[in-house]
Amino acid sequence: MTNNLYAAPESDLNQEVDANGDDAILEFTRFSAWGVFGLSFITLGIYMYFWLYKNISTVNRLHDQPVSLNLLWAYLGLNLVGTIMPYLGSPLLASLSMLFSLAGFILLLVMAYTLRSRLTDIIKRSGLENLPKIGGVMTFFFNVLYFQYKINQAIDAKNGKSEA
Repeated sequence: MTNNLYAAPESDLNQEVDANGDDAILEFTRFSAWGVFGLSFITLGIYMYFWLYKNISTVNRLHDQPVSLNLLWAYLGLNLVGTIMPYLGSPLLASLSMLFSLAGFILLLVMAYTLRSRLTDIIKRSGLENLPKIGGVMTFFFNVLYFQYKINQAIDAKNGKSEA
């Protein structure tokens, strides 16, 4: 076996993610919750949809019970239709838009609490049972921001950083 000093390095890039492994939480991206808030504010909420898509996809790779991405698409569609309908001029459409917005909010809650359950399982599988649980009230009010904060907290605990 000869080592060529000038050869390109080789690496197996097709590694399977161990859904039951100790490092499952490290598959998530550590990003500031303030950054999520700022990007959501600057993009008028569009970043929240991107965050949900990215992290639901990660959860679906790591957990045997996936969170349906159809909930996200339905939520996006209902919000889009509910936003456009009042501008079409009809009072009936304006009142229907409130129903679309309410249905979108209910889908967001279903998606958030399902994601909360899966994230809790992934954090526990990573050997981090001593972290405070992902609370239901905070999930209701701050879902995406709170999830990012909890993901960061779990990643820091897994990497051995102190929580300040």
